[in-house]
Amino acid sequence: MHIIILDKKESVKCINVKDFQLDTLYKKAGFKSANGFQKQREFKLSSQTQVLEIYGKITGHTDTENLDDIFQIPQLDERGNPKPAIYGNAVVLLRNLKPPNEYQSLTLKDWEEKKKIILQQSSDADMEVDAEEDTDTDSGELEKEDLEKIEESSQTDSDSVDMDEDDDDGQIADFEEDSEEEREESEKEIDRTRTIILGGMGMGMAKELEKKTEKLLNISEELKYEPYI
Repeated sequence: MHIIILDKKESVKCINVKDFQLDTLYKKAGFKSANGFQKQREFKLSSQTQVLEIYGKITGHTDTENLDDIFQIPQLDERGNPKPAIYGNAVVLLRNLKPPNEYQSLTLKDWEEKKKIILQQSSDADMEVDAEEDTDTDSGELEKEDLEKIEESSQTDSDSVDMDEDDDDGQIADFEEDSEEEREESEKEIDRTRTIILGGMGMGMAKELEKKTEKLLNISEELKYEPYI
């Protein structure tokens, strides 16, 4: 059975394992102890019938961090935290997802092809996330623009109403002023007419006309204080 070794120096090699056992896999990676050596990454292929499992350690010196491209793909643990870096050599295994879920041979050529697929899947996922973020941003900007337009429209309508109210107030004031002048002029004209008429009438007719004139003046006075709509 063939397995893939990802060297900490970014080199890749394929080795043949005659007696494959997970318990002794750490030795194939060059470690003297199995302490901390376990499955650290898992990548399901698009076919959903196979999975790549990567075994290694997550503790070590900074200068021994494994920088293979496959570890640049972000993954989260069960708590939603980013998975830690891999230190030292790592082992890649290919396992079937269908029963009996056995491990199968993984050649260097197979690894390169499957790794390419995994990297492409990750890139496509990143593009989808970016597209969703751009859509949310555009939607937010449009909503902001719509709100600004509504506010501007409301302000314009408010200014227009204020101007109309100012014009109406001016017209009412002018109307009231004109009406006041007309009433005063009318009263003066009535006084002049009464003087002329009374001068050419008898005493009885003059008194009768005086009463009617007073009545007209009273009505005119009442109209003076009538509210205008």
